[in-house]
Amino acid sequence: MSNLFSGKPVSLIEMLDAREKRSYKQKDLLCKYPNLVMVSMTMNIPGEIKNSEQLSDIFDSMLGRVKELLVPDVIVVNDANIKTGREAFLLINGNAKDIKRELVKLEEESPLNRLFDLDVVLIDEDGLIYQVSRDDLKLPKRLCLICGKNAKECSRSRKHSVKELQEEIERLVINE
Repeated sequence: MSNLFSGKPVSLIEMLDAREKRSYKQKDLLCKYPNLVMVSMTMNIPGEIKNSEQLSDIFDSMLGRVKELLVPDVIVVNDANIKTGREAFLLINGNAKDIKRELVKLEEESPLNRLFDLDVVLIDEDGLIYQVSRDDLKLPKRLCLICGKNAKECSRSRKHSVKELQEEIERLVINE
């Protein structure tokens, strides 16, 4: 294997803490900018290594593509490079469903892009946070990198080992 998975290991507690902090950050930014749409960008990386120099470079490349796609409507970008993985929040002046459609196209453009979660997040009048989903737009569910079936079902059932998933990600990176 290359240096793709050569970062610092992350515990389940650290991942849960990072997820909770990300949720608070999303709400904080959306409360500051309630008329904007948020794109929350993270990577789906299996195993205990969630960040490395190479993964960070891949993230930077995709972040650049997302910004280009949404120009000139990107108003605010908040980017963090943390042990639990890169994350970015972009606040955009635009229609949430249109933005989600464009991001799904980008996710599906190449197998490597499927490593990213490009979530479209809004806040309603009551201060509740919600995401625009593929289901909302009647778009197909995400597919598993290995077998091409429903990715959530494979993940939930742990159909593929971490090693298998990491090997597939390595192959995708090499072939990009």
